[in-house]
Amino acid sequence: MARGRQLSFKRINATADRLMELEDQKKDIEAEVKALRGALCDALDERETDAIETGRYLIERESYTRLQFDAKRFREDAPTIYELYCVERRVSQFHVHAAHSEDV
Repeated sequence: MARGRQLSFKRINATADRLMELEDQKKDIEAEVKALRGALCDALDERETDAIETGRYLIERESYTRLQFDAKRFREDAPTIYELYCVERRVSQFHVHAAHSEDV
């Protein structure tokens, strides 16, 4: 990030307010997307098919099998080998929380 003029608390608050507003909208949108996908999957189930052609959309559901590594089981069954492959990495997380006081 470029260093230069620092944002004022007023500007930081406005930016954080907008971020929180968008995060709330994102949750609502993701919930609606999940519900709509569910409705389309229900339509596939009702018709006992994996594809519906509406003339405007092709709605498809594809089922497949994939391999997945069970790290928890591997750790339990072979802890010594598991430890050999563990790598420590520095990570950071970004959080914005409402302050405890509205006076901020």
